[in-house]
Amino acid sequence: MKIKSFSIVQFIFVLLTIVCMVLIFYFSSENAEESTDTSDGFTAIAISIFYPDFDDRPLAQQEKITDTVTFAVRKCAHFTIYAALGFCCAMAMGRRKLISRKNLAAQGISSLYACTDEVHQTFSDGRAGRFTDVLIDSAGAFTGILFAALAVYIVSRFTRKKLP
Repeated sequence: MKIKSFSIVQFIFVLLTIVCMVLIFYFSSENAEESTDTSDGFTAIAISIFYPDFDDRPLAQQEKITDTVTFAVRKCAHFTIYAALGFCCAMAMGRRKLISRKNLAAQGISSLYACTDEVHQTFSDGRAGRFTDVLIDSAGAFTGILFAALAVYIVSRFTRKKLP
């Protein structure tokens, strides 16, 4: 069995993968009220950007907009943090092709973590584990893995070219 050396870049991405996992665990540990407070700040920013006349709208419409934007912010947060996890996990695996065992392993690790994260949320007051969130998380991880493969491809193409 051949043992490959582990580069400093891979080590850094292993650490970043762990940081992503710790952040996900932290956010999943928040109870419903704390989670809502975290989301509310981002929701307010999104509303101010996409609905500049929000305060002039009827109250019922404001509530509907707030509910819709809150839902979008929460799902985007799931997607984004897992995209970061997928990216870091794939980069920790080292140089590889787009379709490879290493990328499959990165997807498996990320998706498995998404499953355990949703179970973990059920132990936080007022929170629930949702299968749809596992799907969103897994899609985010897949996107992060694609970005990692693209980054590796671009860097390898750039470094192979001779400068004039």
